[in-house]
Amino acid sequence: MPLALATLFAMVVSAAATAAYAWLVGPLVRSWEGDSGAGSALGNLPNPGLSVTQIVFLLVGLGVLRALSETLRTHLASQLQLGVIREFRGKLLSHVLALEPSKLLAWPRGELASRIQVEVHGVRIFLHVGLGQGIRSMLVATALASVALRVDTALAIPGLLVVPLAVVLIVVAARPARKLQRELFAAESEVVARTAEAIDGAAVLRAYGAAASTWQNVDEAATRSEQRGIAAETWSAATGPMVELAAALGIALVFAFAWSSRSTVDLASAGTVLVALLLMYRPLHGIAQAVIGWWSGLASLDRLDELFSLPAQPAEPAAPRTERVVSLGFDGLSFDYDGRPVLLGASASFRGGELVAITGQSGVGKSTLLGVLAGVLPPSAGSIAIDGLPAARDSLIAAAAWMPQNPALFRDTILHNVALGVSGPDRDRVLEACRRVDAHDFVSARPQGYDGVLHEGGTDLSTGQRQRICLARALYTGAPVLLLDEPSSALDDEREREVIRVCREHTDHGGLVIVATHREDFLRHADRVLELRNGTVTEWERRTPDALLH
Repeated sequence: MPLALATLFAMVVSAAATAAYAWLVGPLVRSWEGDSGAGSALGNLPNPGLSVTQIVFLLVGLGVLRALSETLRTHLASQLQLGVIREFRGKLLSHVLALEPSKLLAWPRGELASRIQVEVHGVRIFLHVGLGQGIRSMLVATALASVALRVDTALAIPGLLVVPLAVVLIVVAARPARKLQRELFAAESEVVARTAEAIDGAAVLRAYGAAASTWQNVDEAATRSEQRGIAAETWSAATGPMVELAAALGIALVFAFAWSSRSTVDLASAGTVLVALLLMYRPLHGIAQAVIGWWSGLASLDRLDELFSLPAQPAEPAAPRTERVVSLGFDGLSFDYDGRPVLLGASASFRGGELVAITGQSGVGKSTLLGVLAGVLPPSAGSIAIDGLPAARDSLIAAAAWMPQNPALFRDTILHNVALGVSGPDRDRVLEACRRVDAHDFVSARPQGYDGVLHEGGTDLSTGQRQRICLARALYTGAPVLLLDEPSSALDDEREREVIRVCREHTDHGGLVIVATHREDFLRHADRVLELRNGTVTEWERRTPDALLH
């Protein structure tokens, strides 16, 4: 609030300085005429007896004051706008991150990120042009209109009569801009998303000779954006001629009135009114641009409202569980993606100290099952229990460390990627987790080692290296339950045996490991093998302790 009030104060000072320019025209004319000003129609204007030199110095002083106030206004307005945008983007990102993963999967890759970027830019235009410039222009126009009316009401009225007409024409012309800007921002979001997708897959596109066709698709999206942009700019530009036409009409009316009553019109008063009106038409043009910015901002808010209307369930922070889990089970578990069933009344139970492998055909729902057990995906029906007690999603998140099928790494140091979400990582613990998964050597060999920043998505690592970093992350949490989705799919046999060894170490200490896998080594070394088929879980194989392959 203090920042907003300071910005408004700077606007008022700038408007007052601009109005004072017109206010001093009368004294300047009086000084040239050598008139003492007695009985003048200038009323409360500054003393007409001021010399030309004094008035010039006053004009210079007003210019300096206006320049300083405009500089201050720009600084404060930018600080205010960027602060609001930062808070707005933060709330929007928090909301999107709280969406159910199943809802996020419904959006094309990159669509949400590009939409946030484009629409937040639209909101900034709304704040900068629609509000900031609009308020400033209205203050200046009001101050100048007040000067004209104060000096000579009869002469000023004809020039001001066209202002309501100009405002109506501006609003009518700007209304289509909202729809056009909405279409423009949607097209720009598509261009950004397609461009990001092409860059991510540049190597594959080149290998398959598909770069040209991909560029054509991006170019078609850019053409749609260009067409919407031209239409929006055309309507925006239409407001300028309308203001110019209103200005010409207003000045013509003032001259016509002055000519018809020239015997009673004071030259100094007429000069002040004309200058005030001429200066006032420029902020009218600013108001026209503000109306366009207003409609553009509303178009962005319309599209952002679609995101805010998506149901979100922020995860409640829960202290990680470190004590062992005696049992974990689910009964009648069902889940669907937008009406497409994946799990249909699945039931199973596990005990601490077990290594359980879940297998099944690709796409049958193994990853979904692990996501539900990890508390990431909400089941549509059924229940999950830990140690015989119903487990809410926050309890599942606290008890389990989940490693998804696609390794998720972020543009941060390896240290913070392993200790994800921890503000003060325990370096020794991170190193120990990486040693256990045989990642310490390749991490140490990298420039800056654990303090080196990864590329987005960890693209500067091999898929197998990314898997080992993510497995180290799961171990770092110390969670009693490990939910591993194809943890060795990109590893050779030797590395896979290391992963199995890590899993065995965890179960030997009473932990529970559930692995979704097709790999034969995992299936042969598991205590139990379950198969997921047609949305249900069936026991495929159970080994006695003396038959286990350790």
